[in-house]
Amino acid sequence: MKTFFILLLFTLSGEITVAQLVTVAQFPSPTGSAADASKNKKIRICTPSRAGLIGQESLYVIKSHGKEIMGNQLNSLDPQAIKSIHVSKDSKDTEKYGQAGKYGVVEITLDDEKYPNAYKTVQIDSVKKNN
Repeated sequence: MKTFFILLLFTLSGEITVAQLVTVAQFPSPTGSAADASKNKKIRICTPSRAGLIGQESLYVIKSHGKEIMGNQLNSLDPQAIKSIHVSKDSKDTEKYGQAGKYGVVEITLDDEKYPNAYKTVQIDSVKKNN
């Protein structure tokens, strides 16, 4: 279940790139021999997330130790440190964050007991991005 939420989180992120891997062996070669074309080569097709293109990005809120960090500091976040993820798209739920939460809010709660320093790592990354 945690894996599903992590995948959902990265899907919603405006900075994440969507990648698709295709094995060449699945397609016949123009010469008629798939063995000649394949050798298990892979083609990677990357496209940017549509969220960044249309300008409607969700607000990410990381909660831990009774504090909150708002922003996209997800690169320094250890997925194992995530206790729960709550996605709010209803205006009732996003009132708490005002205009910043207009296009939805992704609230990530960290497991303070197992990973007491995870919040500190995200906080340091947040300061670096803002400076």
